[in-house]
Amino acid sequence: MPRAILVGIQVPSVDDVAHAASIEELGRLVKTLGYEVVGTMSQKRDGIGGGTVLGKGRLEELAAITGGTGVVGSMAIPQKSKARERFEDANEKKPDAPQVEPDPEAPPKPEFVIVDHEISPSQARNLERATGAQVLDRTGVIVEIFHRHAHSREAKL
Repeated sequence: MPRAILVGIQVPSVDDVAHAASIEELGRLVKTLGYEVVGTMSQKRDGIGGGTVLGKGRLEELAAITGGTGVVGSMAIPQKSKARERFEDANEKKPDAPQVEPDPEAPPKPEFVIVDHEISPSQARNLERATGAQVLDRTGVIVEIFHRHAHSREAKL
């Protein structure tokens, strides 16, 4: 069963009760999808703008839970000089540090991060890079539920 962590952003126009009810409803939607909810994370913000929806500290906490790096990083290929390439090629011949084996007793990490708001594709991509988990927003969860329950050709379209 896939594991998911719920992330909610509380904006000033939403009170605590409404925010908690929204997170609870999202949890029921995620369970309908067939995922196990392993935790929730919430943050009060002025808005859901920004590259990652979450602040830096909360993003690092989420990355620690999911096994990510907490760093968004860039997908652009950095330009290197020929001298730098020769220097790095020389370093590659040295033996690497021993790899740390994952603890078999540790609980499995969540594979999904579900955000309780509509987020842009770039925000989802940035969250995926930082957390190492697949990211869905509330709308994506609802669409996936409808997709799984569709039987007719028209419904599947």
